[in-house]
Amino acid sequence: MPKKKAKNRQGVGEESKGTISRRNVLKIGAAAGAATVLAPNVLTSSNALAFQNPITEPVICVTPANSPPHHPFVDEFTAPFPAVDSPLNPQPTEFANLGAGEADRAPHPRWA
Repeated sequence: MPKKKAKNRQGVGEESKGTISRRNVLKIGAAAGAATVLAPNVLTSSNALAFQNPITEPVICVTPANSPPHHPFVDEFTAPFPAVDSPLNPQPTEFANLGAGEADRAPHPRWA
C-alpha cells in the first residue's frame, strides 16, 4: 500500500532562510560556467580594452634631477679567501663503490 504524502509535517515543502534549492544551485553553476567560457572572448575583444586617448611617447628628462647628499663607504671591503680545492675521497665512480662503504645503487645515468 503506497504511503500518503505528509503535507502537514513541519519543514515539508517549505524553504527556510538558510537553505538553497537544487534548482538554484544548478542555475548558479550554469551562470558561472558561462562566465568562465565567455570571459576570455569579452576581454580580448577590440572594444573592451580600447583606450580613450592615444598613447603618447614617454617624457625624457634632459637635465638630471638633484640627488640627495650621500656618505662614502666607511668600512674597507675585505674579500673572503678563495675556497681550498680538495679532492673527494673516495673519488666518485659510475657504479656504486661498495668497497668504500657506499650503498648499492644503479649506475649513474649521466656519467659519460
